[in-house]
Amino acid sequence: MFRNYLTVALRTLGRQRAYAAINLLGLAVGLTCAALVVLFLRHEQSYDRHFPAAEQLYQVHTKYRASWYSVVGFDRYFQTPAEDQLRQIEAIRDVPAVEQAAHFMYFSEPQFIEVDGERFVEESLLTTNTGAAWLDLFAPTFVQGEALSALDRPFTAVITEAVAERYFGEAEAVGQTIRLDTLDLTVTGVVEPLPATSHFTFDLAVNLPRIGYWGGYTYARLAPGAAPDDAETAVEGAIRASNPRLAESPLFEATRLLPVTALHYNDDALYPLKPPSQPAYIFLIGSVGLLVLLITLTNYVNLSLALYTTRQQEVAVRKALGAERNSLISQFLIEATLLASCSMLLALGLVELILPFFDATMGTAIAASAGRLEVAALLCGLALITGLAAGAYPAFWLARRQALALFRKQGRAGRPARVDLRRVLITGQFALLIGLGSLTWFIQHQLRYVQDKDLGFAYEGVISINGVGGGENYARLKGQLEGVSGIAAVGMGLTPGPSFNQVTYRAPDSDVVFDDANWTYVDFGWFDVLQIDSPFLDDFRNRPAPESGFFVVNDATAQRLGYDDPVGQTVILEPEFEGGTEEQIAGVVDDLHMFSLHEAVRPLLINVQPEPSWAFSALVRLDTPDRAATMAEIEAIWAEVRPDQPLEVTYVDETLRTLYEEDQRIATLTLVLTGLAVVMAILGLVGLAAYMTNRRRKEISVRKVLGASVGSILGLLNREFVGLVGAGLVIAAPLAYLVSRAWLDTFAYRVDLNVWVFPAVAVGALLLTLLAVGTQTLHAAHVNPAETLRDD
Repeated sequence: MFRNYLTVALRTLGRQRAYAAINLLGLAVGLTCAALVVLFLRHEQSYDRHFPAAEQLYQVHTKYRASWYSVVGFDRYFQTPAEDQLRQIEAIRDVPAVEQAAHFMYFSEPQFIEVDGERFVEESLLTTNTGAAWLDLFAPTFVQGEALSALDRPFTAVITEAVAERYFGEAEAVGQTIRLDTLDLTVTGVVEPLPATSHFTFDLAVNLPRIGYWGGYTYARLAPGAAPDDAETAVEGAIRASNPRLAESPLFEATRLLPVTALHYNDDALYPLKPPSQPAYIFLIGSVGLLVLLITLTNYVNLSLALYTTRQQEVAVRKALGAERNSLISQFLIEATLLASCSMLLALGLVELILPFFDATMGTAIAASAGRLEVAALLCGLALITGLAAGAYPAFWLARRQALALFRKQGRAGRPARVDLRRVLITGQFALLIGLGSLTWFIQHQLRYVQDKDLGFAYEGVISINGVGGGENYARLKGQLEGVSGIAAVGMGLTPGPSFNQVTYRAPDSDVVFDDANWTYVDFGWFDVLQIDSPFLDDFRNRPAPESGFFVVNDATAQRLGYDDPVGQTVILEPEFEGGTEEQIAGVVDDLHMFSLHEAVRPLLINVQPEPSWAFSALVRLDTPDRAATMAEIEAIWAEVRPDQPLEVTYVDETLRTLYEEDQRIATLTLVLTGLAVVMAILGLVGLAAYMTNRRRKEISVRKVLGASVGSILGLLNREFVGLVGAGLVIAAPLAYLVSRAWLDTFAYRVDLNVWVFPAVAVGALLLTLLAVGTQTLHAAHVNPAETLRDD
């Protein structure tokens, strides 16, 4: 029986090759888009779930100065002794609900690693003084060495396979010695890199007696059955007890335990190990993928309904000869799933072809993590569901009708329902297209606005040199760089990019304490590099700067403090801490968009020092067409000033672009999916128009014989689309407006939500539809009526 069903299905598809090809291609593209979206969503949801007991693993955060920190600070910051650092982690382990705890930190700048006299630059170097516990919590896969004891003593290192090959080639890495600065480290293990769905990665993990930083990323694995809320309270008590300075500080507010499985979507903690994603984008991509699949499904059902109406007499004869209803349903469902299965095979090839490009665009590693059998199973399931859903209505509709009614297929029975369903599906398709098109327009328009907005400073041609160090290093570096012909200015201070911690402040005559200001430490050259202009700067340029420096605020600070003329006024920093520090305001600059435009401009407090004692980074403005030669001179000067430190250079414009990487990726994916949806919709309408025009060819010929013009025939066959597009606009506009507004609200600075976009997109959809459908109608209208009517 199944063989008979299959034979009939193949013959039917063979008689309708053009329409079957349209359905095959449309369904394959729809399945490909759906599969890619599902794989992307699964990839996003799988972050950090590969760690052992991931559901019990938490990152410890502290709230300080009204900001959450991913790093837990040590008692004496950079100067905290090794035993005090360990005392803090041991206090957390002593909490009954905590099963294990560890902390680690990255070197803030690249480091030289020396192997047999050859130096290598490493940028992902992790240090911990809780090596055994760290391995227990995160359990990287060992290729060489003993996993249980690899980092159980100081001055040992675990490296990844790629690093082992780079250092030692084919030789055994375990037991070899590498040098970090003045420290000799023994390689005790080689591991596979952590999966791309980890919130941190590393090339080298080193066990040292102490962490050379002001704090560490701290983790606690709770015992099975432990209550997270109770454990959170106990961990805070342990941190307070082991860190008296933090406990006594009025700036310290709270501690929390955040599940590592939630880190990928947490955006309220400073200094995350990897930039978090926005949950709204996951919903957006899932919705767009679903809409594309719905458009594909609508095409399939529309064309299938039209084709099945020609088979009413076939069904009637089958029923008259005794065919049962279930056998008829099976026949049509097999035909639908057969086409869907063929589409699935085509989609499988498309997914394999597209995945590497998809990974490159979206910054994912799905191709490496998703197995072929898994992708095939996903596509098979999607194809089966899609085929059954698309073929179910025509199958059950034809199978349930009486044979006599099917023979009278040109009568009124059943006609209104068929027409209504087709119109409903086309209206839904137009609504989806208008909604997707409008949303895509707003996304693209907002990103263009972000790229073109005046930030209040000039960043083109500005580079940041990181890891300068002490004031003497900076003075030497600046003095030599200013002598390079291709360099216009050199300064030190805040680099535009990701936001950092805020400070508290208040006016002297007020008890209201604000906690939303950024504080930065710069020299005068910083203003020259970023070309920040203000009247007070000219005054300072014409006279020597005071040795103690001076204090500058932006307009937002003046407004928050209530100063109409802030120059000469006083601001008190961190008033909770021993009364605070008083600073006199020497000047005001315009509001600078130093951080993402997702955030509103915050008050900015700028401490300007003529001779800074420390420089985290130097900013350099290049002014030369030959940047390569200038960069070579910078490298030579750096090698003389900091021979022990690799040169790390970043372009400020690239840093600013990274603030919108996720926005740009989502915009690109949305644009591609919307484009495919439009193409699939037009392709489906062309197929449907060709079929419907072919069905009415005799009517068209008769109308021409009776004197109808080509224009009137075009209007007759296309006018219903105007009403359907209008209905689609009414449905889509409110929903698209709400979704677009929700996305734009994630930006503090955004484009206007102009309502004219929705009818404009609707008109565009209508014009494309009339163009696609009109070509078929125009072809039919130009056929000689004699050729069509000669057999009648």
